[in-house]
Amino acid sequence: MTPIDFKENVKEIIKKQILDDHPNSNNFIVPYNLSKKSAVYMSMREDLVLCLKTLLELKKLVEEGVDDSKQHILTALWNSMIIVYAKCYTDASTARKSKLEINEILKNDKQDLIDIHNHIMSIRHTFIAHRGDNENEQAIVFFSQPKMNDGRMTTEYHIKSLRANNFGIDNLLRCETLFSVVLDHIKSKLTVELTKVHSHIMTLDQETLKTWLIKNR
Repeated sequence: MTPIDFKENVKEIIKKQILDDHPNSNNFIVPYNLSKKSAVYMSMREDLVLCLKTLLELKKLVEEGVDDSKQHILTALWNSMIIVYAKCYTDASTARKSKLEINEILKNDKQDLIDIHNHIMSIRHTFIAHRGDNENEQAIVFFSQPKMNDGRMTTEYHIKSLRANNFGIDNLLRCETLFSVVLDHIKSKLTVELTKVHSHIMTLDQETLKTWLIKNR
């Protein structure tokens, strides 16, 4: 049996989605070696847009207040926001793709935003991405025995923990400003890269461009 090439299958799915989304256009794939940096910044742009959308939902829940039945929603939103934001500053691949450096985006006069950035990265590294003792999660292991002795001794072991699931509204507002500033920086970087890509494409002949055309199968 031939192994399934998931990477190639995913590419075919993406091509079909492109054709479905842009039925009235001729759509061309930009080769990887030409689009590598642009793809990184485009992906970062989507990540920051997602962070801002997630932040709005998180902020609304914090402002309204939630009972125990919705604490998991706060946790999921907060964790995903931190993970996606931090991803822009790390690269776990062997391709050594471009990543953001906060000192290129924020200067010393933006210390409040630098502080919240550092706080996000610290929580990502010490709490969300790794397990261990930290101030964001505290737990007590305990055991229970029935108060009424019915002749059977039943001992049950439990854990009760409290986990951080938001920064508080003031810091969430700082996050909103931070994400907007970083998004503007990414858009600026992307404009530069796409200008380079477009300039190169304008030097190519039509026969080359035809080989990039996405066709219906």
